[in-house]
Amino acid sequence: MLVFSGLIIVIFSFAFDPTDLAVKSIIPGLIWVITIFSGILGLNRSFVSEQKNDNLFGMIISPVDSISIYLGKFIANFTMILTVQLFATPFLFLLFDYPFKGSFLWFALAIVIGTFGFTCIGTFLAAIAGNSGNCSPNYLNQLLRKALFSKQLL
Repeated sequence: MLVFSGLIIVIFSFAFDPTDLAVKSIIPGLIWVITIFSGILGLNRSFVSEQKNDNLFGMIISPVDSISIYLGKFIANFTMILTVQLFATPFLFLLFDYPFKGSFLWFALAIVIGTFGFTCIGTFLAAIAGNSGNCSPNYLNQLLRKALFSKQLL
């Protein structure tokens, strides 16, 4: 995920002129594009790894509550996506020569809350897609629709 987010940043730095003032206004959107696309990669892999040797079935029949399995996956995904953002956001600011203005606390709070909502929905849909055996088309469509067009996340 980290390599993919770095690749997205480098591609965007070549595609857009970093000295253009109009490009500076789309930097917050680029942060979320990086988060969503690299997050989808990580969320997809979180449940696909348990399909081998029926490990997911073993977790389901274990005496552990299914909410605990979801929370464990959620915490792991949330930590991974926040780690990617921790490295990708300063790299994006550096390549685009973007001066950070405003309160860092509000910025961090917006990143954490947005990532929390994205990871909640994404982990749930990854669990559904992982059990259905067909992860790519329907899962990506549902997750992007919920993340980009949901009024609760705006």
